[in-house]
Amino acid sequence: MRITGKPNLLKEINKKIVLNATISHGSVYKAKLAELTKISKPTIAKLVDSLVKDNLLKEIGYGEPSQLGGKKPLLYEFNADAAYVIGSHIRIEEIITAITDCRARILFKVIKPIKNDYTVEQIVQIIFDSFNEVIRNSKTEGKRLLGVGIGMHGIVDHERGILKFAPHFKRWPRDIEFAAMIKDTMSSPILISIDNDCRIQACAEKWFGAGKKIRNLIAIETGPGIAVGVMIDNELYRGKNYVAGEIGHTTLNPYGPKCFCGNTGCFEVMASTDRLLKMAKEQLRYNKSSFVYEYSKGNPDSVNLDLIFDALNKEDRFAQKLISDIGYWLGLGIANIIANYDPDLIVIHGEYIKGGKFLLDKIFEVINVHMLPEIPKKIDIIYSELGKDVGVIGAVSMVLKDLFLLSLPQVV
Repeated sequence: MRITGKPNLLKEINKKIVLNATISHGSVYKAKLAELTKISKPTIAKLVDSLVKDNLLKEIGYGEPSQLGGKKPLLYEFNADAAYVIGSHIRIEEIITAITDCRARILFKVIKPIKNDYTVEQIVQIIFDSFNEVIRNSKTEGKRLLGVGIGMHGIVDHERGILKFAPHFKRWPRDIEFAAMIKDTMSSPILISIDNDCRIQACAEKWFGAGKKIRNLIAIETGPGIAVGVMIDNELYRGKNYVAGEIGHTTLNPYGPKCFCGNTGCFEVMASTDRLLKMAKEQLRYNKSSFVYEYSKGNPDSVNLDLIFDALNKEDRFAQKLISDIGYWLGLGIANIIANYDPDLIVIHGEYIKGGKFLLDKIFEVINVHMLPEIPKKIDIIYSELGKDVGVIGAVSMVLKDLFLLSLPQVV
């Protein structure tokens, strides 16, 4: 497919295609880039020279000559240290902000506690202060900052940079021009990219985690809330009204407890960590022989998630019973996700990573019952290995994708 338009625009698009190929394939020579991108060799030569001048590509030595002989080709590599990106993840009780190189490697990170009664102006100020802190402490001040990515819960219009609704923050209005507010605090015009936090976690897995070679993946966040980020054919799926992935409020049990959304038996209310804790505290007095009872001294207020998962690792029967219940509803919800999206990979994030093999086995057991016989064998379900930094890595990867990793048609 040929793109027509202004020469400068075509050059910039071609630059992104070349960068994309270089990032994806590592060290590469000009002839190989021409083969990968379908761009003519003379054009590739000019683009590579321009990108070297911009410090986005660097020469790293010579490769082996072809079987026909001739000169050794000069190899080029993406220069991850050429510039920097800031990622910020607005969580329920804290904001994590990090500055990274162009491969999302964290150079410095800060964590700021917040409360849900903070105004949006207070949050923006904390984010701006965090930007200055990570720049100062990473010793990148004065160097090239490419952009800022921000992930948050709620309904986000990524294209317009608008936070349409954030239910956790009680004082926030609807339709906040959040990206514009952040941009107004910056001293130079740079890319500001915002999105729902589950979607940025899907980006993190796609570009820097378990999904590097996967076209269709689901990233599922577990904790007080449950939601997913959906990646189809290497692109995030957001939906017409930006609510794709809000599976926490799909009904699993019509006779279950009432959810804050007004419905009963939602995925979230059946499988959340809030329900896990509630069950543990309510049933504690009936399980006096358990490690949970012993460690908490029979006090429900002393029971927390870490204690439950610690007991699970000790093969405590009470903890196993609790996690089995949660695993049933998680498995049922994931079975519905598979039926709707048919992904290659599902990556679990959040608190339930601590459930280990016991929880995963329960999830697969339930899926095997509720799916067609062959389906579970073809779906990988794993825990994320990106840890608590997945949000900032995702926010950064969202910026890098917009700048370098676009799936664009080639231009000759």
